[in-house]
Amino acid sequence: MSRRILLYVAGFVLLAVALLLGAWYWSTHFERVEEDVDLPRIGEITYNPLYVLGLSLRETGWTVDMRQRLTPDTVALGARDTVLLLNDPRRLSGADTRALLDFVEGGGHLVMRTPPPETFTPEANAALLEAIGVALEGSSGCTPMQVAGEDPHVEFCQGQGFVVDAPVQHAWHPAREEAASRFIARVAGAKDGSESDDKAGDLADLAPVPTPTRPRPAPVRDTHAPKRDTALRKDVGKDASKDTDRTATGDDAPASSRFRERSDAGDAPVDAGSDGASEAGSEVGSDDAEAEADAGEVLVYARVSHGEGTVDVLADLDFLTNDSLAEPPHVTLTRQLFEPNHGAGTAHLLYAAEMPSLWRWLFENSWMAWGPALLALLAWLWARTARLGPLRPSPPQGRRSLMEHVTATGEHDWRYGQGAVLHAAAREAFLTRLRHRDPRLAALDGDLQARLLSERFGLPSDEIRQALSTPPRRDALALHTRIATLIRLRNQL
Repeated sequence: MSRRILLYVAGFVLLAVALLLGAWYWSTHFERVEEDVDLPRIGEITYNPLYVLGLSLRETGWTVDMRQRLTPDTVALGARDTVLLLNDPRRLSGADTRALLDFVEGGGHLVMRTPPPETFTPEANAALLEAIGVALEGSSGCTPMQVAGEDPHVEFCQGQGFVVDAPVQHAWHPAREEAASRFIARVAGAKDGSESDDKAGDLADLAPVPTPTRPRPAPVRDTHAPKRDTALRKDVGKDASKDTDRTATGDDAPASSRFRERSDAGDAPVDAGSDGASEAGSEVGSDDAEAEADAGEVLVYARVSHGEGTVDVLADLDFLTNDSLAEPPHVTLTRQLFEPNHGAGTAHLLYAAEMPSLWRWLFENSWMAWGPALLALLAWLWARTARLGPLRPSPPQGRRSLMEHVTATGEHDWRYGQGAVLHAAAREAFLTRLRHRDPRLAALDGDLQARLLSERFGLPSDEIRQALSTPPRRDALALHTRIATLIRLRNQL
């Protein structure tokens, strides 16, 4: 067996051993696992912030129409429809404002927000808000919100509070500053596990929010006053001889509809709710609640009566967007907003398309292209920029000497083999002057002209004959001698 075959066999054996060792190491040190990767969003959800809300409403039986503008001329609003206006209400045109007011007066339900506080000025209120008696009061700050069975929560941190000069069915007052600060501190403690569940429940008195028991619960009235006991109030059914108020207890309330409340006297938290046939009431009468709402209290949520319909005004609607609906408190508050006309009409979700500008999209998603191009542009500009260095000498001044030009011209002609041209110019200059001084002698040629010129200038005839003849090519001495003789003869004429 040759040496080459032995090397081939040894290499094959080593390769097989390496493959076996690699397979053993792979099987003993690696494990096949499944990993879920969130793909980038595509389609309508990329520009429609209410896309998830629309799908959720369809699942609960709503007929949903999602669009960017109201378009009352093409889409008719029904008497029991619900319109959600996510946009800044100041962007509404006069025709859209009148159409929404007519829609609410006819029995419709409108959900809208106040303008953002960063753009608030005394003249920044929307015409639609003014028409229903809502006046802006500046930033509302973070408002505590507690839903039974959920962690402490704050809402409307970026919203704008308001006051209402109109009949209010349901109002939500923000907590006082010191109570809100204490609540937010406990929210942070609850997130890192430093607060117990019972302390988190103690915060429910700041801003109770009812949780509906069914997709369409009965209307709820919840007026929060800092120095009063809070409770839910509801009227008895139509078959009752007169309206009576009662306070519901946690024993007869379903667990899904409970909310926690606490009195200022320091009582323990209790649960209150309502069953399917009646509604929870409050010891605080309706007159007191309406008086509190009309007394100029700053609100973050109010259900205002207007004509035959209602308008839900909120300090902010960011909890309705796609990512925010993952939190249970936001779902609870959303169900409260769509409660009046549930299952009775169409939900019109009006949103502002969140498509970024072309330049912003290029900046965020195309940096792999414009980044190297920008670096190349900067490198080119750097290469073209004048650099600082030692001072250069001043450029030589332009010279006007005729002899220098003549000398340079002669050197140029000689360098390119034009010596005969220089000799011809010198001979022509001599003959021109000779024709002026002695025309008969200039008319002669050959040996006779050379002999007569020799007699006149006192030079040998051979030297004169040689000066008048063309010198050999590239013979500098002969050219110099002939031109010098011609110049001397010309000067003697």
